[in-house]
Amino acid sequence: MDHQALAQILGGYGEFLASFAVLVTLGYLSLQVGQTKRATCAQIVQSAMDQINQVNLFAASQTSWGNITSKAEQSLDDLTLEERTQFSFVELAACRALESLYFHHLDGYVDPRVWKVQENALRALASTPGWQQWWREQPFGFSKEFSELIDGLIEESIRTGVQSSWRGITGDQV
Repeated sequence: MDHQALAQILGGYGEFLASFAVLVTLGYLSLQVGQTKRATCAQIVQSAMDQINQVNLFAASQTSWGNITSKAEQSLDDLTLEERTQFSFVELAACRALESLYFHHLDGYVDPRVWKVQENALRALASTPGWQQWWREQPFGFSKEFSELIDGLIEESIRTGVQSSWRGITGDQV
């Protein structure tokens, strides 16, 4: 075997090793991208849930909140200006967090099971007359997509006659 033939064999072997190394690198990068996406998805969900839980903790820390939600269940008209303002800003904070989570869900970053739980919570809210009133009257802008989702949940509630009650959270008022 002469030097030129040996060089061709070694060159072919070198090309094979280089190709194999590229494939291994691409496989590794693919794994890294997948892990990064999973970590990003977890951070997105955790951030939204933290925001929702902040709203819940605020509501729980307000001794008047049970009374406000009980009055607001059927209509906002029985709320004082202060109660109505408080109700509006709590609902706004919750909806902002849910809107963000909804967009991440649409983009594939939120597990559908996680979104379904939050959608069911929105469905319960959207099936109370007082919340429907808040949604129609609120001056804050939401995205077209999120607004269509909420409007659809409200329409579903009206069409099916399903009306939610917050008494499961606030208890019967005496």
